[in-house]
Parts: sequence; C-alpha cells; structure tokens
Amino acid sequence: MLFYINSFLLGGDTVAIQVGSISVRLVAITILIGLFQHVTQYKSLILYSKQMHIYVLFIGAIILSIPQSIDIARSIAYLFWMVFLAAIQTSYFNFEYSKRGPINFENALLNVYRFCTVALFVEFGIKLLLGDGSRPHLFFYEPAHTAIFMIPYLVIAVINASSNLNSKDVLLSLGGMLILFSATALFSVIGALFLVALFVPKTRATITSAIATLMTIAAILILTTGANEYINLMIGFLASADDFSTALELIFHRSGTRIIRFYYGVDAFFSAPWFGIGAGAANAYTSVHDIPSEAIQYYDSEWDDVFANPFVNPFIEVSATMGIFGALALIFLAIRLIVTSREQGFQQKMAISAMAMFLGIFLESTFLRHYIWLMVSLAFIPYKSHIINSKK
Repeated sequence: MLFYINSFLLGGDTVAIQVGSISVRLVAITILIGLFQHVTQYKSLILYSKQMHIYVLFIGAIILSIPQSIDIARSIAYLFWMVFLAAIQTSYFNFEYSKRGPINFENALLNVYRFCTVALFVEFGIKLLLGDGSRPHLFFYEPAHTAIFMIPYLVIAVINASSNLNSKDVLLSLGGMLILFSATALFSVIGALFLVALFVPKTRATITSAIATLMTIAAILILTTGANEYINLMIGFLASADDFSTALELIFHRSGTRIIRFYYGVDAFFSAPWFGIGAGAANAYTSVHDIPSEAIQYYDSEWDDVFANPFVNPFIEVSATMGIFGALALIFLAIRLIVTSREQGFQQKMAISAMAMFLGIFLESTFLRHYIWLMVSLAFIPYKSHIINSKK
C-alpha cells in the first residue's frame, strides 16, 4: 500500500521547491507516506553504486554553486531536495524493487498509472458535461505536467505490447495523452515513441498501428465533442504559417515567456560559467536582470510571468545555475541513460522513460521534477539485488 501512496503523491506536483515552506511540506508528506517508518523498519538506507554516482555528481555541483549563489536559501533548498530524492525516496523504491522483483514491481507501477489514467478520463468526462471549457490535468498544475508524468506509462505499454504482453495499455496511455489537448503532450508522445522505436526496433509495428488507431479515435472525438478549440490550442495556430520560418516564429510566440527565459538562462551561464549563479537561483536572476536583447522580439508587455521565474529548460537551468560542473553531471547522466536504454528489461524501460521525460520538459519545467528522478533511479537498479530483511 505504501508503494501506491508514495507513487501517487511523489508523482505529481504535491511537493514543490518553495523556500520557506519546503521543509514543512516535505516533513508532512514524508510522515504521511510512511518513509520514516520504512527507514525505522530496515534500520538503514540502501543505494546502489550506479545511483550513488549520479546523485554525488549533482549534489557536488549544487554544493560548489552555493558560495557564489545569488539566492543562498533556495540553493540550500535544492540541495536538501536532491538529498531527499537520493537518500529516502530512492532507498524506499530500492527496497520495494528487491521485495517484489522487476515483474511485480512493474505491475505495481502500471497499476498506479492505470488508476491515474482512468481518473483523468473521469475528470475529462465531468468537465465536458459541465462545459467549463478547461482541460483535465489530474492532480498537477496544468495538463503539460500531467503529460510528462504519463510518459513512462506510454513507454512501458508500447514495449510490452510488442512482446504480446498487454496491448490495452497502449491505447489507454495514448488516449490519456490525447485528452490533455496539450502541445507538450503531443511533442512528448512524439519524442517518447521516437526513442522507443530507436532503442527497441521490434516496437515499430506496434507504434505504427497504435498511431493509426489513435488518429481515428481522435477524429471521432473531435467531431463528436466539438474539441476544435483545444486542437487550435495544440497545433491549429500553425495553419496561418506561410512557410517553415513563419511556423517557427508562431511556435516561439505560442511558447509565451519560455523563449525569453531560455535566453535568460544562456546569459546567466556566460555570467558565471564555472560554478553557476547558484542552484535554484534562476528566479532571483530574472528578477534583477533586464530581458536579454536577443529575446526582446518575443516579449509582450502583457506578460507578467517573465520575471522571478525559472529558466524553463532543464539543460540550460543546470548549466546556468551549477555551471560547467553541473553540465558535466547532466552529460554523464545522459550517457548512462543511453547505455542502459540499449539493454533489455525493466531498467531499459525506465531509462527510455527518463530520457523521454527530459525531452518533454525541454521548454516546460525545471530539472528537479521528482517523477523524472524516480525513473532515473529505477533505471540504475541492478537486475539482481539482495536485501536482508532486518525482521528475519
């Protein structure tokens, strides 16, 4: 039961990086999901070397960035959160994986996703009946983050279907992505399916048939529900493009302040390339610096979320806030995920999921999304792990 509660709460945006309230929220939720009980029961934490290497690199980069951080409190909060991810959350799932084994653990994870997807469809149906005009987003801030959270379900479903394990999950996961009517969801699906097809060639026939089926269902859905306004929100705005360059400009404008904050991150990196401006200090940087000259053309005076906000892109964020050392840590992580994605089994699915999730938040979020780091840690769990139960 703890596994299901843990996955559900840590999967969403329930815990956020917010200086001042971070310790209170972390402590409350940690007690709620029983992680302290887990630590007390086993009298220890367990982390594997592959996981430790990754966390040590990022924790080291965060620590190096703190002395010159322009937001010391937030940098320390980032350090605290990374330690929480490494020492408690990852250890908990390591124990669960060892007790259940890869097959049962994956089934438990799929059950969590199935529950969330059904809940998403229920929310979608209720909003259609009420006619409130908003899109479903489950327990997240917005549909885009729900889409990123759903990526592993899609990856696991497609790989399993290609091995004749369960084809229903493919349509359920794709359908869940579809009803979000989010550009991020669309590009996340494309990115995830591309990576799956690249690393698991036997899935290509499954992917082709699933996409054809989904397009048919989507057409029926649009015609019967009048969802054209949502389609316009996703890709309909591109209809006014005259050529590729015009389409690119439309995409940039559709991205709102994201492109501007991307340029902010580039400027921040060159201002402190070695150790960065401080982990988590992006908000402080955009608060005290003018809009970069390269980004002025994308600025709209009506936007009020340009300043005091993160750089959006996780790769730019890590490089800008933690400097070259943070960038090297991220490069090392990417290499390790690519290597693991060429293997087979549960870890391969998790590695592909993590990479697809990082692609999904390319212009959407910060690098510390805990559901992504859950997939990262699961990608580096050994195939054979043995834990001595302290109760025996």
